[in-house]
Amino acid sequence: MPIALGNTQPGTGQGAISRLRLLLPEGRTLPDSAWRHRHHAMVGLLFAEAIGLTIFSFAQGNSWHHSVLHAAALIPVCLIALLIEDRRRVASVLVSLGLITACALLVHIWDGAIEAHFLFFVTVVVLALYEDWVPFLVAAAYVVIHHGAMGAIDPGGVYNHQDAVNHPWKWALIHGGFVVAAGVASVAAWRLNEGVRAQAQESYRRARESEERFKGAFEGAPIGTILFTFSPDHTGGVNQVNEAMCEITGHSRDHLRATSLRDVVHPEDGPIAMEALDRLARGEEERSQFEIRYIHADGHTVWVSISLSLLRTESDERGSGIAQVQDITERKLASEELAYQALHDPLTGLGNRRSLLADLQSRLDRASLEHPLVLQLFDLDGFKTYNDTFGHPAGDALLTRMAHRLQTDLTGHASAYRMGGDEFCLLSLPSSDGHDAIAVIAADALTERGEGFQVTASHGSVTLPLEATTATEALRVADRRMYARKSSDSRSSAGRQSADVLLRILSERNADLGVHLDEVTGLTAAVADRLELPDEERAPLLQAASLHDVGKAAIPDEILDKQAPLDDEEWAFMRRHTLIGERILAAAPALTRASQLVRWSHERFDGDGYPDQLAGTEIPLGSRIIAVCDAYDAMVSDRPYRASLAAEDAIAELRRCAGDQFDPDVVTVLGEVLADRDRQAVGAA
Repeated sequence: MPIALGNTQPGTGQGAISRLRLLLPEGRTLPDSAWRHRHHAMVGLLFAEAIGLTIFSFAQGNSWHHSVLHAAALIPVCLIALLIEDRRRVASVLVSLGLITACALLVHIWDGAIEAHFLFFVTVVVLALYEDWVPFLVAAAYVVIHHGAMGAIDPGGVYNHQDAVNHPWKWALIHGGFVVAAGVASVAAWRLNEGVRAQAQESYRRARESEERFKGAFEGAPIGTILFTFSPDHTGGVNQVNEAMCEITGHSRDHLRATSLRDVVHPEDGPIAMEALDRLARGEEERSQFEIRYIHADGHTVWVSISLSLLRTESDERGSGIAQVQDITERKLASEELAYQALHDPLTGLGNRRSLLADLQSRLDRASLEHPLVLQLFDLDGFKTYNDTFGHPAGDALLTRMAHRLQTDLTGHASAYRMGGDEFCLLSLPSSDGHDAIAVIAADALTERGEGFQVTASHGSVTLPLEATTATEALRVADRRMYARKSSDSRSSAGRQSADVLLRILSERNADLGVHLDEVTGLTAAVADRLELPDEERAPLLQAASLHDVGKAAIPDEILDKQAPLDDEEWAFMRRHTLIGERILAAAPALTRASQLVRWSHERFDGDGYPDQLAGTEIPLGSRIIAVCDAYDAMVSDRPYRASLAAEDAIAELRRCAGDQFDPDVVTVLGEVLADRDRQAVGAA
């Protein structure tokens, strides 16, 4: 490198020399391999000149002996220079001396011809290829000394003009100057070569450092990294992988390098990876990011997030790329677990309310009158008592068993959900058409009996889109019907318990009255089913039918059992039984609606009934049904004051009084119910 001189002031001699030194080449910077290549070329040139001088000398008329001596002086130099080439400077100086000596011999053989001196200029230029100051300066000094000394000893052997013969040292310096001048161009090229080489070495050094840094980052990266190339079919050929990638896939580096990226990708996710690689190969994208699954070497699935980036060459070709692969299995599983928990009941594993709403809305959009959807809501009866008796762990176990039965028994027919607490829900599948059977199967799955307990289920159903067009409306209707049926059917409900007590009292007092109430209730239920009354109306209707004569408990037996016609006072007393019944039932909040139906159960369709003289549709439908069913059962039953009528006569009487005493539509429906019973009886016989 150029020598930096300390404490040098601008303008001084040393400063000028220092600046000049910076302009000159440093020397000895040629790489060893390049120097040896050039050195062998120099030795070959010297050997060729030795042979050429021998031939030229003989051609000039010298003897073979004299001519061979010229070569004999140079060939040993060639051999020695090759033998000691490990000592670069000594070998290069030796070759320099040999080449300049060959120049001097040419001048001597040619009798100092001016043309022979040109070889000195060429040789000095050639010696600059060593890029070393010592052999270069040795050659220049040799020229001056040779021309001066030999010019003084044998002027005719060096010069061929008189002034040079007379002043040999003068012309020696002149020739030396020209030789040095000829070498200026070579020195300049030499300096440029050193600069280019220094820049190349610096670039190489930086590239090596960058490569080392990249290699360190590549190997030490906490995420998997792959260097790949694009094959003709656009699959990724793996060039290099880091240790993290081996850990993610469970494969060795050799295995991954021997395969393509496609070979470790889950078969179902292969098209995703291939499409991303294809877009990069076509130049449609510079980078791509996606999530897919890998197949680990041991067979389990690994979720990864992959970021692909294109690596361009200097010619802007898309020949390779880099893939950064991050194992996101834990995050993915956690996300899937959260998604599962968000849509499923943690105790039973059934879908929860959110899952139901999503499925309901989706299936409702595809439902039609030809292919309806049925939603059924279930609420357990007796579960609270079971839970309080046996404890919450036992209650949780019961719910889990029921959920399992529900899901297993209805596979392929309906989706099961737990709404929370002791509420379950079913949503029919599009392929299912046995909706009534679904309710029976579900009720059985949600029933469990044992010593000291009984748990059953009440349900309400709604048909979509016939009875509701939105998910919210469907749930509201099903919920209302479920609780109406629960009030009617559940033996554990407050209303039912109250009704049972009252019925027991009436039966104990008058067994015939209990039978009459059962018959009226049965007929009322059949008419309600025929009219397709909703559950919320059916429940209080059946309660009222079974208790419509509860007010007669306050009527003296003398009046109830009197065989003769009642007088006006007795009739007035008898007509109070509907009001008394209303007051008795209203004492139980769960029987409030039933109490109102009992109050108006003896109103007439023409308005001449009691107690409020309501007419037509002013009378609740439930009261009109009870009135017709009560009158029919009274006519076909024996009474103290008359014998029973035949069924056809009773129906005829109802039809005769339809429009006056009874609702004609209800009379018609009861007639259909009785006709169906007769047909079933005939069929059974």
